[in-house]
Amino acid sequence: MRFVLVHGGFHAAWCWDRTIPELNRLGHNAIAVDIPGHGSRLDEESTIANRCDTIVDVLQPGDVLVGH
Repeated sequence: MRFVLVHGGFHAAWCWDRTIPELNRLGHNAIAVDIPGHGSRLDEESTIANRCDTIVDVLQPGDVLVGH
């Protein structure tokens, strides 16, 4: 199973750094994305539209989307 992990406010993809190895250890794949305005994308404008696009762009059929 593949998990796409999305951080909450005032966080970035780094907040999943401990979760990803645990999911991998259990035989799953996981990726964490930075949404615009956070983490590696801090300088980008953050809108609802580009936040959604960021997530949709990485989703694959069968993925489990996890957010906090």
